[in-house]
Amino acid sequence: MNRINPLYILALLFVLLFYSFSLVNTKEKEFLGKNTEYNNLVVKAKEYKSLKTNNINKNRVISIINSITTDSRFKKAKIRSNKSKNSINLNIQTSDFKILNKFINRILNEKLSILKLEIKADKINLEIGIS
Repeated sequence: MNRINPLYILALLFVLLFYSFSLVNTKEKEFLGKNTEYNNLVVKAKEYKSLKTNNINKNRVISIINSITTDSRFKKAKIRSNKSKNSINLNIQTSDFKILNKFINRILNEKLSILKLEIKADKINLEIGIS
């Protein structure tokens, strides 16, 4: 019976060692990738939760809209607001482009859930959700 050369066994062990290290290295890279993906998901979930809590507060949304509609810069414009169960409709009509521009900038700078937005040359129709 022939004996197995110890160098073959040693070479086989080195091959297995390098293979296991390369396998562990690839799994480690996959884990780090999944970990960063998870951390990004956690950050986005926190952002979503904060935005959701800001938009759910009906009194906050109503007070923001009231402060915008009673602003002295928009006195020359004709502003109408209709409140329904789930939304508030705002209509502003004026021939002054600067007033319309200031109004839309003010609305878009607030944290509001805009459901519908129509902009024309002399009026803006806007629907804001208050769920």
